[in-house]
Amino acid sequence: MAKRKRRKTRGDLADVELPSELGTEQLPEEGGVRRPVATPEVPSDASEPDGPERPNRGEDQRTAADAQTDEGVAGSVRAVPSDQGSGPAEGRLGEWPYRIVDDAEGMGALGEWLLQMGSEVEKTPVGISATANEIALAIKAQGWFVTKNEYTGPIRGIIERALKAERVAPALVTRDTGELIRGLSSWFDEAPDDNLNPILPNIIHDMTVLEYTTGRPVARGLSPLKDALDCAVLGPGLALEAPSFYRKVGLPVVRHHETFPKAKVLEGTRWKLTYDWLLFKVLAYYTKDPTISGWLRGGRSPLAEFSSYLELSSKEANSFLLWMVCGEDEALLSWLYPDWAAAMPESPQLIKAQHIDKKLPNLRLGIIRLTDQYTLARRSATLYGRRSPWGLPAPELLHFALMGSVDDLLDVAVVSLINMGSTAHWLESEGGTRYNRWLRASIVGYTEAEPMEWEEKVKELGALNHPLGDIGLEPKVSVE
Repeated sequence: MAKRKRRKTRGDLADVELPSELGTEQLPEEGGVRRPVATPEVPSDASEPDGPERPNRGEDQRTAADAQTDEGVAGSVRAVPSDQGSGPAEGRLGEWPYRIVDDAEGMGALGEWLLQMGSEVEKTPVGISATANEIALAIKAQGWFVTKNEYTGPIRGIIERALKAERVAPALVTRDTGELIRGLSSWFDEAPDDNLNPILPNIIHDMTVLEYTTGRPVARGLSPLKDALDCAVLGPGLALEAPSFYRKVGLPVVRHHETFPKAKVLEGTRWKLTYDWLLFKVLAYYTKDPTISGWLRGGRSPLAEFSSYLELSSKEANSFLLWMVCGEDEALLSWLYPDWAAAMPESPQLIKAQHIDKKLPNLRLGIIRLTDQYTLARRSATLYGRRSPWGLPAPELLHFALMGSVDDLLDVAVVSLINMGSTAHWLESEGGTRYNRWLRASIVGYTEAEPMEWEEKVKELGALNHPLGDIGLEPKVSVE
């Protein structure tokens, strides 16, 4: 489901918008959506642990379906029959009507409706939700509810053909693309990453990606009918306020994750694209600290230099850096990076006064400036415009902007590779490496192209059109 500079190559995401001060446009995972999920590791001086994902803030939100539902309606919605004996059985979710497909007549009506939705010149967004036993489809005016029964075979044939059609498929809005594919696979008797790929281009909006890019909370744990209605009503509107990162990076990352041949044997030449010190580079860009910029330009290890300045071990220095990125909030550090919190040196405020304020004043002042800016605005944004939820505490706003920008850079790299024609690549999980993504991150893949030519293309693309100005990303490419 994050958050870049780009070189102008065939794979460039050249029109992803950057902040106005950059004046350039940019763009970017498989491992997944980043919606990145960090894998905790046990810290040592040579390794960098990470903490759990931030809990979802939209779980308790009221949905559009709730607004149309009487207080007594919850969970699985039961049908309220009307006009029995003439047409498909009907039910109501509050005042919103839906049809229950449980016979041949209902099956035919559903097929006609799907054809109508897919044939419109300006297609009406259709909310869809699927579980192992239920499928719900919805627009603002009405919905359809299907459960497995004696007509399951013909019904699923109608739905499958309609959803896979190239030009006459409905424009779908779903809560989570991966969950939808897994739900539909149980109906169509297909592996999730096999023959359902034709459905992916017809999914125009993903509510989870919208939440990730706009900061607007979305509901969770809805019944299929409520879920489909909520997607149909809220999804298109929410997409209007989404940054370009949503369409150019967020959705392609999700589709790539679902189409990636995880269960298949990969062929060709293995290659790796590696980024080092992304957090230090993002900090240098935002704070304009000349000392950190000098370390990076000189090819020196910023972590080693930072440790020397603070007179701490590399593990303690990394924990101290994360504490600064967390707005000097030890509770936030313990929540997001529990392993690193255990390695925090004593008296961090004293260390800051003795070393940071005297030796790295621009870093300190830059972080103060960012914190004040985000506090005043009551929200923050990443390098590529991905927005935080409203009203977070100042330390969380700072962390969102800085670490979120690291995630965005990696997502942009993944999508840039997709645009260049690569299909078999993924972001290496932190659990399988000695480093965390903010210190070293690698994208691994396979190619059938000539190795030397591919290496040059990936290295050029990996610069991402220089999203950090004169702070180069300095990607490293190896081809095995």
